[in-house]
Amino acid sequence: DEAENGSVAFALWQNARYRLVITDCHMPVLDGFGLTAAIRAAEEGEAHRTPVVALTANALAGEAERCRAAGMDDYLAKPVPLEKLRATVDRWLSSTRDESKPEPVPEPLNDESLLDRSVLQELFGDDDATIGKLIGTFVQTTRASLADIDEAFDESNAGAISEIAHRMKGSARMIGARKLSVVAEAIEKAAKAGDVIAAKAHQRQLQSAVEKTLAEAGG
Repeated sequence: DEAENGSVAFALWQNARYRLVITDCHMPVLDGFGLTAAIRAAEEGEAHRTPVVALTANALAGEAERCRAAGMDDYLAKPVPLEKLRATVDRWLSSTRDESKPEPVPEPLNDESLLDRSVLQELFGDDDATIGKLIGTFVQTTRASLADIDEAFDESNAGAISEIAHRMKGSARMIGARKLSVVAEAIEKAAKAGDVIAAKAHQRQLQSAVEKTLAEAGG
């Protein structure tokens, strides 16, 4: 898949959790460094880490180090020979990741802490435009995910419930919606264990957390 800017790319990644991301460092709206920061924030506490490869026309000394310091895994300078691009893609797709480590369960928070905006401020400082776009993307994707997971609950589809809850958990963590992430994680773990009844016990709580968090987000 392709995206015209980093904000769209992040929304795509949230929905699909690609095995590899290749990003231009200087995309509009949200650049490659911001995209990587958003992905790493959403992955916080998870065993899996999506490889991110930087693609840039800037071949100056120190650029590779800057990319890796930003959380990227590799660096390619334009123009990239096809064989080098193919070799880089093959290397990262074939790399093995230890995904056996269990994810820590965050402490539940009260309603006063539904949306911690300092999480995004730590990543993007006073860039209110970027923060606003990310919150807007979060509102849209969370609404869609809630509809998807309600349908999966109706069908008692444990696999779909687990996958959608995992997506919602990562998105909530990235945006600072910690209470929502706690509920989504509880659903994910129950569904992953095949216990749809236990997962369903959190459905109303999830709906409430989404409704209140989106209201606080301005959605």
